[in-house]
Amino acid sequence: MIDDPTPPAAPAPAQRPRRTTELLLEGEPDGRPWIAWVMKRTYRIHNGRCELDAPGRQEVLHDDEIPYNDKRKPPRVSPPIAVDDLLPFRRATDVVVQAFAHAYDAGTRKLTASVQFGKHQREIAVHGDRLGELDRAGRPRFSEAAPIEVVPVRYDYAYGGVDLTALGRNGDILGQFIQDARRGMSALADTPYHYPRNPCGYGYLMELDAESFTGLPIPNLEHPFDPLTPQRLAVGTPYRWIHAPLPAGWDFQSMAWFPRLAYLGLAPYRQTDGKLPAEVERGWAARDVLEIPPLYQDPGAPLRLEHAQTASPGMSVSDLAPGDYFELRNLHPNRQVYSFHLPGEAPRAHLELDPGRLTEVETHLCSVVVRPVPGEVVVVWSARAPVALELTEEQKMNLRREVRWTLDRTRR
Repeated sequence: MIDDPTPPAAPAPAQRPRRTTELLLEGEPDGRPWIAWVMKRTYRIHNGRCELDAPGRQEVLHDDEIPYNDKRKPPRVSPPIAVDDLLPFRRATDVVVQAFAHAYDAGTRKLTASVQFGKHQREIAVHGDRLGELDRAGRPRFSEAAPIEVVPVRYDYAYGGVDLTALGRNGDILGQFIQDARRGMSALADTPYHYPRNPCGYGYLMELDAESFTGLPIPNLEHPFDPLTPQRLAVGTPYRWIHAPLPAGWDFQSMAWFPRLAYLGLAPYRQTDGKLPAEVERGWAARDVLEIPPLYQDPGAPLRLEHAQTASPGMSVSDLAPGDYFELRNLHPNRQVYSFHLPGEAPRAHLELDPGRLTEVETHLCSVVVRPVPGEVVVVWSARAPVALELTEEQKMNLRREVRWTLDRTRR
């Protein structure tokens, strides 16, 4: 369905110029200066356990979003394969699964992929390729799904994308709409006809008519609790995007997507008709997510820390611990059930906050990325503490710090 070939496995993101696995940062998450030590570690999954990978195979920290396909031309948009790791003041742990759904029996046209960790379980319904078509009476329907071999669990296979028909019909009004509704956003990949929750997928329509619907690729992925129908694909006008189905995915969420963007006060204009966002109804977003004032109105105000959560809605959790058990179903080419335990180790970190004295600081598991193929887990931890004064670059460079990795599960 996608205009670029599917690779055999989700590759680790390409390395960027910042070639390091740990870094000291500063920030003001609560209006006070803090220092944070960010540490990234890559593990190989072997016999259900995570073993620290070799030094030369450690994934480096990323300081920007990296697309799966950097050659895709606007208005098509590629989802990110990696995002900024340097967000050390997250309150929850982001869980990201970069995987492919597999059918083990020939002729399978629909299956359920799932991931379970701790008390959390998430499912995605996976369909073979389908197209929009009209029946003999002219009524819209989905074609019969093709047999499934492998489907990437990525946002470019989920509901969303851009309504190319509406874009062609109404391209002359784009500039004014963007100026009014999305100040400061790029027009290349952020038109009124891109879905704010997921500009990378397929199926997002303004009108359900023959021109828009016939031959339209239908998303392969959907939430079981929010199934797609032909009527649900179309929202009527760009302002009614909030009524559209939730895109199904467990990969990274871009900073420019809703709801992350809304935590900066930059949610696109919407006509809610009194409806709460589906993310709020499910407890996956703050109840005031549409009421946050724009960042540019008070640049000095503390940022809402929810904007730093990079996982898909519903995949940022507050109770994940080292050693927790993961079980994935239909997400490995050879194993219908793929299970493992997270690394049992956690950092005990000390920073020289006062001259000559090391102080133990709190640590937090910021993110966990699971890739069943090639069989790896990548975690990002931060050790953080408030400081009396902002540090110079020289002071940060010379700041004495120590870390010991312990199997004590009580230290997060």
